[in-house]
Amino acid sequence: MAKRFFRVFSSDLTALTVLILGVLFFGGEMVWDSKVPFFRDLHYYFYPLRHSLGEACTAGEIPLWNRHMGMGFPLLADIQMGVFYPPHLFFCVLPLFDAVRVVFLLHYMIAASGCYLLLRRWALPVEQALIGAFLFTLGGTMVSLTNLLNHFQSAVWLPWIAILWDRCLERTCWSQFVLFVLALLCQLLAGSPEIFAMSAALLWLQGIYRDPAHGLKKLLKPSVCLLAANLLVLLLTMVQLLPMWELGKLSRRQLSIPFVEATMWSLNPWRLLNLFVLDKRVDLDLSNSLRMFFSLETPFFISYYFGAIALAGTSLWLCYARVKEKLIICLLLASTLVLAFGSYTPVYRLLYEHIGGLGSFRYPEKFFFLTQVFFLIAVLRGITLFKQTDRVAARRGLIILGSLWAVIAVVYGLLRLTPSALWNFVAQQNIVSTQVGTTLEFTASAMVSVERQLGLLSILLVLFVFGKAGYLRPALFRSLLVAFVFLDLYSAHRDLQYLVDPQPIVNSPKVLSSPDNPPTRLFYYPQNTNTHPSSYVVHTPKPTTYSEISTRIAKNLLPNTGAMHGFDHMQDINAMAKMTYSEFLFFINRLDFDKRATLMGALNIRHVMSFHRLELKGLTLSRHFPEIPSWLYQVDCFVPRAYVVQKTHKEIHPREMLTELSSQRFNPATEVFVDSPVINQPRKDFLASTTITEYGQRSVTLKVTSNNRGVLVMADSYFPGWRAYVDGKETNVLRVNYFFRGVAVEPGEHDVMFRYEPTPFKIGLWISLSTTLLLVVVTLILLLRTRRQIQSLRARSRLHPLAA
Repeated sequence: MAKRFFRVFSSDLTALTVLILGVLFFGGEMVWDSKVPFFRDLHYYFYPLRHSLGEACTAGEIPLWNRHMGMGFPLLADIQMGVFYPPHLFFCVLPLFDAVRVVFLLHYMIAASGCYLLLRRWALPVEQALIGAFLFTLGGTMVSLTNLLNHFQSAVWLPWIAILWDRCLERTCWSQFVLFVLALLCQLLAGSPEIFAMSAALLWLQGIYRDPAHGLKKLLKPSVCLLAANLLVLLLTMVQLLPMWELGKLSRRQLSIPFVEATMWSLNPWRLLNLFVLDKRVDLDLSNSLRMFFSLETPFFISYYFGAIALAGTSLWLCYARVKEKLIICLLLASTLVLAFGSYTPVYRLLYEHIGGLGSFRYPEKFFFLTQVFFLIAVLRGITLFKQTDRVAARRGLIILGSLWAVIAVVYGLLRLTPSALWNFVAQQNIVSTQVGTTLEFTASAMVSVERQLGLLSILLVLFVFGKAGYLRPALFRSLLVAFVFLDLYSAHRDLQYLVDPQPIVNSPKVLSSPDNPPTRLFYYPQNTNTHPSSYVVHTPKPTTYSEISTRIAKNLLPNTGAMHGFDHMQDINAMAKMTYSEFLFFINRLDFDKRATLMGALNIRHVMSFHRLELKGLTLSRHFPEIPSWLYQVDCFVPRAYVVQKTHKEIHPREMLTELSSQRFNPATEVFVDSPVINQPRKDFLASTTITEYGQRSVTLKVTSNNRGVLVMADSYFPGWRAYVDGKETNVLRVNYFFRGVAVEPGEHDVMFRYEPTPFKIGLWISLSTTLLLVVVTLILLLRTRRQIQSLRARSRLHPLAA
């Protein structure tokens, strides 16, 4: 028994070592070249957030607020921030990009080790557990999520919570339940409620499948246990969830997302071909780095590829699995695919209209996360069933694999004989791209992809034939199969990480050498009619590499890249953007061009960056950078960050205020709109001065002098939780010009402080700490009781050895 245990332990230890080495090799450029992923939202959103987290930790503060983003934003309320996520401690002790590298590699290892241990727990052999771990960790779905950091960090915890859930159902005890709750807690704190909810659905199905009970009991125990665990997790995360709930009430998410926007990223059924064949490649030496062969639109998951083993494993599963098993898994696959198809199927619209939760769920393609789990199970089951067959039964599976190879070979031969068919198909899918050279390139790349898969399937077929026939030793066959899967995924997905050196990008010279003092705001003006920075077009001279594009974005301080250098942005890039910003976008996108600069100036915007020439009244060209090319403008009339006015108007309707703020008849430097009346007698010789003496993230201290009663305007976001203190006494915070906060001040010299002290955070902290204390107390009581019971049994055994 001891020898068997040691043999199993050593084989698992060796396999885990192989996994770790494979992960390090896959992300090797992060280790020895100091590169980091740099795609999609990482540069504009996640890295500035992580920088803010590190800054707050260095200052010994909780990052409740950040003044650099969206005219001031409640960071803690953004769950994607991951303030209390344990691995984010690295951002408190390491430089930003060193911490980024550690966090990425750590999460790869969490995914790989968890999936391996889960499959081993389900009694799969070492080589199949290794294959499953590589498919889960380096497969298209997980690698695609690396550029959506919150989803990636949550997704990697799925195998671990499945292990602990399995143990919790197998042996119901407090310690197992607490470990399961802690794993769930990590997944939610990682920042993706969507992945958390989908994982809960998977756990419920796992609980039903694994529970040996029958009838109602089969549903009751997993449901009650899972409900209790999730309830406990919600109580533990109230410190995060209550601020998020408050932000949700004041954000655009309070409204149902329009169907067109909600389904913008829906899974095109054609893209399922990518499960087995590569339909794109990444070339970082090109500005248009992502080369999609059959589509113009970049999908949510930039890859679905599961390797050549996926085609073989699925075919073998369909060949050998029982009818009931095939029906169940196919039903689950079909159900999740219908959700992922989104706008490509009428079913989703019906669900969207009748299920309230889908109204706030963006991008149905996310549901493919569920699909890939069931697909992975089918692939591994196919390999397992084939391995369990004898040589006679194995012939059927080998014939099917040979037939697949023959079909692909015939398709390849036909494409070779009539390349115009593939040419026409590529041209139809890339209608906008009329360049013959591009179509020829994509056609050739698609042909190479088919050749690649034909070659891989040939190798796989030879391995299966030789392995089953006994020409390969079992250990050699297993090693070759694992190496085949890893190398296939490595070659397909290594470049999809978009690994670049961040230092030349982030530290490149900017269009502004340093932030203004006193501070003002930046605004990026896109080329399209929508002023939200959702896209950019760079004109000639065009960048030649992907790194050059990122460098130009950093040079021009596009939101929110400048936040890492102390610049303040007006635009709000966030899934839960404040309703005030949504109102601003709706208004300015319909406003006359001659009035837009006036509105910008009223919002403390001084600098406007653009990749094209602007002809807006009220803007003066500061500098033109022909080598980028870009244009930097200055708003002619802009309000300072803090100032005192004596003329007030009571107004609560946003549209009326915005209309006045954008008109020439209103002077925001001398008059303001307030949400409650301020009694004041204006005087002609009014004089006032304001000096910001301390400007932190959570507090602002000012020295104010005025010869008449007036309103101090602080051109930062008005948001619940901000308190004002005049000469140490708390006073009412006014909502000023719809966007900002203010306070009434009397004549004379005053010290004014604004401080962010959100009530939901305090209540949530109290609930979370109380729940944590309760968990610790209950755990200690149960441990002491167990210890006493053990001591009692030992004492009885010494007194009555025969009875014991």
